[in-house]
Amino acid sequence: MIEAALRNRWRQATRLYAAWPSTTILSGLCLLIAGTVAINLALMALGRSTVLQLLIDWAVQPTTTKGDSWDFMHMAREWLAAHGSGPGLYDDLFFAQHHKFQYAPTSLLVYDAISALGFTPTHALLNSIGHVAITLTALGVGVMAFLMVRRSPAGNAADTRIASYLAIPVGIALTLTFYPVLRAYELGQLQTWINFLFVGAVIAWLVDRRSLAGVLIGLICLMKPQFGLFLLWGLFRREWRFGAALALTGFIGLMLSIALYGFENHLAYIKVLSFLSQHGESFWPNQSVNGLMHRLLTEGPHDFHAESFPDANALVSLATLVTSVALIAFALFFRRGEGENARLADFLLAAVVFTAASPIAWEHHYGILAPAFVALALMFTTTPAYRTHIPVIAAFAAAFFFASSYLPYFRYVPGPLSPVQSYLFFAALGVLAMLRFQAARTAESVESPWSAHAQTVVSLVRRGVRRVSRAVQSRTR
Repeated sequence: MIEAALRNRWRQATRLYAAWPSTTILSGLCLLIAGTVAINLALMALGRSTVLQLLIDWAVQPTTTKGDSWDFMHMAREWLAAHGSGPGLYDDLFFAQHHKFQYAPTSLLVYDAISALGFTPTHALLNSIGHVAITLTALGVGVMAFLMVRRSPAGNAADTRIASYLAIPVGIALTLTFYPVLRAYELGQLQTWINFLFVGAVIAWLVDRRSLAGVLIGLICLMKPQFGLFLLWGLFRREWRFGAALALTGFIGLMLSIALYGFENHLAYIKVLSFLSQHGESFWPNQSVNGLMHRLLTEGPHDFHAESFPDANALVSLATLVTSVALIAFALFFRRGEGENARLADFLLAAVVFTAASPIAWEHHYGILAPAFVALALMFTTTPAYRTHIPVIAAFAAAFFFASSYLPYFRYVPGPLSPVQSYLFFAALGVLAMLRFQAARTAESVESPWSAHAQTVVSLVRRGVRRVSRAVQSRTR
């Protein structure tokens, strides 16, 4: 009786989905966000820290003096002011004094740009910019959702109209309750700026402004060098306008940085990257294979140490290298499908891979998943295989919950079960699998010529069978 009632309800839901796909998807996303918020409210009532507390802090504090990024960047600027552009920036700060200045010299252009405008780049000012960046990031995710709804071939005019009203509020709500986005602001992180630039690049990609998308990704590369892999990705995908704009932006920034901070300091940064790839971080917010393997294979406590890194471990380093290469290959070596959704999914897939494949991928680095979740949800409207596939819907919901929530309780899980501390990393892998499916998928309106030939052969065989059966029937009469 109960099973029959549930099946009937599911059939009604799928019929509603078929008639109003975009509205149904966005309504479902609203329920998912509301459910996640409700769970976090319950945790708050129990006295636990949640993402909602970060949202309240962000809303009432338009600036902070936190400086997870700014502290080390300020040290680097002071060192350059004292020593000029001569060599020794990383040898002194990173290796001798053990300060975790892990940013490329090009990231310091942010400080000089603000100074050139006549402002003093204090922590308060930089975090105020981060506060505005989060607001614009949330609005940008909403605009992205709106554009996807308006361009979707699924549904009818009424469905598109209603979904258009829902798109921007849903995008804003999802972003402002997404833990990695708000965590970046709480720490005083440069990542708030990166998230804003990335959402801008996604919108530019969506409206076919490839050059603008390349410029924005190029700006990100000055702060986050691993996104330089987008240049290789652009060459593989023959996205020439995107690749050229990215390369030009990066080249101009690099030449300016070399002129200001010295060539030797840029060369020394390669040594820093090599050190980081060998050591990584064991602290549980490092949501990467490196962090997972450190916690699994090495003895704790796996705490954060401001002036030291975990000891190098051959097995951890090997696992990090192999999985990083595998993830990058996962993003590059497949035949992309046709259609706007496939191209957008491919772009998002590359960004998530270049983040997750890094030896150190802190939880706030996964703020780029916010637009990915919204885009994936709206791609479901044109994917018949997903429309009634309960396991896929459940996987999407689970990935969203774990990616958007703050769940520090897992950090106490010991030994062989410690991989559960990497819940955000596993959520990202789930997103990667769904993005890969969408990126490799061909729009229904585009058929392979081999498919057309196969249909022709089947049609001819059917005609032949009908003629033979008619001939046999006429003789038997």
